[in-house]
Amino acid sequence: MIVWGKVRWWALRPARVAMLDASFTRRMSDAPEVIAELAGRLSRRSAASSVRLATAQEPRLPVRLHHTLWQLAGRFGEPRAEGMVLRVPLCHVLLSWLVGARRPAMSRAINELERAGRLARRPDGTWWLGRQPPEGFGTLALPADQPVAA
Repeated sequence: MIVWGKVRWWALRPARVAMLDASFTRRMSDAPEVIAELAGRLSRRSAASSVRLATAQEPRLPVRLHHTLWQLAGRFGEPRAEGMVLRVPLCHVLLSWLVGARRPAMSRAINELERAGRLARRPDGTWWLGRQPPEGFGTLALPADQPVAA
């Protein structure tokens, strides 16, 4: 866990963090392509935050969970012929925290999605999410460079 002021992050795998302050901005003033790339990332992050906010407002837990998993798949998923595979170690407790639910309710939501054929926990601990994102998910949450396999 990294703590900076009042902000906390938990990393599921090793990560590096850089603080891009005014000094960095001054040094990059001769490299507009760097500033343009950072501005693009900020724009995509803002759009992704909007999707997460909309997802958090969904009252039905299975729908909220399904959308959250597809949001994670947009960043960490592997499109395959049989569907999207999410290779992130997500236990029921962590999923509960991500979607704002209690652990028992999370287990029921996972079971409901499994029965509907929209989700499966694979023997290696990864998650299979199917071939298509949930209805109403839109394309905003999936990066253009990671299309879902048909």
